[in-house]
Amino acid sequence: MAGLPPDAPATVPSAPAAAPASPVPAAEPLAPSDGRVPEAGAPQPAPPAALRTLPEPAPTAPIRIDALRVTAEGWLTVAGGGPADATIEITANGSPLGTAASGRSGDWVYVAARPLAPGAYALTFAARLPDGRVVPGDTAAILFVPERRSSDQAMALLAPAAGLGPAEIVQAPLPTAPLSPPVVAPPVGDDRPWVIIEVVDYDGDGRVFVSGRTRPDGIVRIYLDGFWVAEGIADPEGVYSIELETRVPPGTYDLRVDQIDPAGRVVARAETRFLRAFTAADEITAVTIQPGNNLWTISRRVYGKGILYTVIYDANRDQIRDPDLIFPGQVFTLPRASELR
Repeated sequence: MAGLPPDAPATVPSAPAAAPASPVPAAEPLAPSDGRVPEAGAPQPAPPAALRTLPEPAPTAPIRIDALRVTAEGWLTVAGGGPADATIEITANGSPLGTAASGRSGDWVYVAARPLAPGAYALTFAARLPDGRVVPGDTAAILFVPERRSSDQAMALLAPAAGLGPAEIVQAPLPTAPLSPPVVAPPVGDDRPWVIIEVVDYDGDGRVFVSGRTRPDGIVRIYLDGFWVAEGIADPEGVYSIELETRVPPGTYDLRVDQIDPAGRVVARAETRFLRAFTAADEITAVTIQPGNNLWTISRRVYGKGILYTVIYDANRDQIRDPDLIFPGQVFTLPRASELR
């Protein structure tokens, strides 16, 4: 203030544009406990650990059925793969049947402790994970156990657990009635060409699936009423499974499968009648049996439940002596769904 006149007004210096940085690092500010909003630009505290986003659970391996076998006496063995360190829960017709433990590799084996009673069974599979989650399987097993002291044989199929789709016969009984014309696999060592139709199935959208056996890596062509509808190649075991390239409306058709050589010549042929029924249960009044059909899958398609196969059996007792033995070409009457109680 020296050098100013005694009556000069004192002036206050203005504040600097920015305060110098503090040599001591500031602590992270805490959120006010009185509800005040922190000043704009102030650093915000990290959210508590409980509110942070948790990672999604790791995907699990699907349940896989590698082997399925049931004896005529009802002894069941199932083996497959799936999630590691899980409990595989198996149900039969909706009731618990048993469990199997998967190891670190995910492999598991179930061996029944007692035989199944004669009848038809739909097995479903689910994996209970260590964290408590239950993952249902996509594949169901359909079994037929014959009556005791009979000459009938057991049968097993794999099919989609939900909805309709191609079924796969994994244990077929020895043929008791030939197809028309008769077609059987030649004995081992016989190199003659051959082809067999084993399963004809369809879904509600009119997609048709045909599967069977022929020579390993054999080429097959499929015809409906003489028109080409699909072509495919069998696997190294001689199994083919082909979806037709056209949707098939309801009706009855002549289904033909030709095995052809590399030059395109037909060297073997199998034929059968094929009925693509209506999908609305009240509209279906009859069904023509095709290769691979059984009362359980017909009932599941028509009534939505395989266990209602007894309704079809009761309505056709004059043709069916044993519900486990039906033959291609038979025509069965189907009671309307509205008539079932």
